[in-house]
Amino acid sequence: MFLLIPWLMLASPVPIQEAAAPETTDLFELGHWSPSLRPDSRGYLGTSSGPVVALGGAKFSIEHSRTELGDLRNGTNNISASSLLGSGYSKVPTSGSVDRTEIRAEYGLGDATTLRITIPVESRIMRSVDGTGSATKERAQGLADVLIGTGVELSHKDGERAELELMVSVPTGSTRNRESDSVGPASPLLPYALQLGGGTYALRPSFTWTHWSRHWSFGSAVQASVPLGHNDRGWSRGDELRLNSWVSRRVDPFRSVVLGVEYKQEDSIQGEDNSMDETLDPAFDPTFIGGKALSLDFGLHMIMEKNNRLALEIGVPVWQDTNGPQVEEDYHFSVAWWLSF
Repeated sequence: MFLLIPWLMLASPVPIQEAAAPETTDLFELGHWSPSLRPDSRGYLGTSSGPVVALGGAKFSIEHSRTELGDLRNGTNNISASSLLGSGYSKVPTSGSVDRTEIRAEYGLGDATTLRITIPVESRIMRSVDGTGSATKERAQGLADVLIGTGVELSHKDGERAELELMVSVPTGSTRNRESDSVGPASPLLPYALQLGGGTYALRPSFTWTHWSRHWSFGSAVQASVPLGHNDRGWSRGDELRLNSWVSRRVDPFRSVVLGVEYKQEDSIQGEDNSMDETLDPAFDPTFIGGKALSLDFGLHMIMEKNNRLALEIGVPVWQDTNGPQVEEDYHFSVAWWLSF
């Protein structure tokens, strides 16, 4: 993936003349400036969807991300599947992946307020092994929890913006996914990590601050998720916190590179589903969900043509501390395309 980025910088099509962004130097001197004229308008994909849309304007985007999971970890130490099986479990996870595609639409309610809706579709895979060495793979796919809310611009001046976003997570994702080799309501439930929804409403506030100079930009963001109560299965997802910081360098008027760092903290499941026997598989233990991680990301953002943008980012964790035995993250990458009109 890293090897593709230099080729994309060389091979990406030159925008049509109509799309050419004015030189940032002139814009700063004249005092008329907007981040929408630059490839680093949205500095980092880990943040909210970027500057608010003007009154009556609209923006449509599609973002796909993949997180690859592999190797077992307990806290900050790697462990083996055989050691977990030897402690009494019948089956333990060995690897997995999460693919998430978000379709997002935005509409400008005012010069400083944007209405946003995000429809996510996920595919989650978990591979496991039992005491006999037999391997299994379970998959859950479908609609996850939809997000609805607004972004409000708190300050707006040349070269700097601050935005508050308040989203609400709607419980549209399933909390009843069952094993694929079983049929009927009595078939075993899949573990928490393979349930696509949280089953409850959740508040999703975030704050993003960005500063742009002639060739550089940098910023920080904080995002949280706070579930409201337990679902009808008797549990809720834990609180989540994400902290992002990044620095971006504009290579030319149409391309920029970004280096970001992200800290993520996810609390364990609150409550439990009585249908899951945590003595059989550590993935059924609600206290073994979540943890803390620090990741580094590198990406390329491009203006392809008028109002048409593409971004690619890849990241790797440099430190992880899990809440009990679970598969760790190997790497993640994201591809996003958005169109403003």
